[in-house]
Amino acid sequence: MMHVGLNNYTLTPPIVDAPLPGAGTNNHNQGLHTGAGDYVWRTYHTHADAATILYEHKLLAWLNQQPLSFAVSAPVSMKNGQTLCRTAAGFHALFPWLPGVPP
Repeated sequence: MMHVGLNNYTLTPPIVDAPLPGAGTNNHNQGLHTGAGDYVWRTYHTHADAATILYEHKLLAWLNQQPLSFAVSAPVSMKNGQTLCRTAAGFHALFPWLPGVPP
């Protein structure tokens, strides 16, 4: 299934939906298999303003660069360099899939 907004990213086909162990509590998360790896397509339900989500994206990107004992998935930039995708269905973001078990 092609999700509205994914055309804003540079993804390697084929792109197919993949089940996730947990769909998320605050947002809807959909797994994606692509020809170049696995991702999570997040649809935000808890935040209606872009500033709050962009703050989260900046924090995740910073954490992703820190020498931590655990991995942090930072949002993937779209073709225009932005990390937040807005469609008629709301705000979305694409994240690399990190293997593991939700806490």
